[in-house]
Amino acid sequence: MENRFSIAGFSFTDIEADKRVEILPKQINIRSTPSITSLSKLKDNRIKVSFTFIIEYLPGVATMKFDGFLLVDFSSKKMVNEVIELWNEKRKLEENLDIFIKNFLFRKCLTLGIFLAERMNLPPPLMFPQVVKKGLFTKKSKVNLDYIG
Repeated sequence: MENRFSIAGFSFTDIEADKRVEILPKQINIRSTPSITSLSKLKDNRIKVSFTFIIEYLPGVATMKFDGFLLVDFSSKKMVNEVIELWNEKRKLEENLDIFIKNFLFRKCLTLGIFLAERMNLPPPLMFPQVVKKGLFTKKSKVNLDYIG
């Protein structure tokens, strides 16, 4: 399936953020997981894709959960039917569509995650580029850069 589809709409339906510790541990692992929860066929060669996106701060530090949907327009009714049929049979999307949707969700949800992390005094869910002193970092050496956001 070629990229003959596009995002026509997007919305969050529920946003939850829960911080379970007051003092952050020295080591935090952050895991971001997008998942498609359902598909529904709409009119005009459009599909509604419902999703859940979870950002976990481990071990047991915090969780952010975003539920929502996006509307995907397709170039033909045949493509819509193929997508729905594959989803109904195997609960999966064609690879190009899956990658396209998950990359879109990473951009939208991690952007909101950065905003919420700042307000919750958590490190952002992805690392920002850092400026280091010239010569401090080479291909052969590894520099321990403490990163707390």
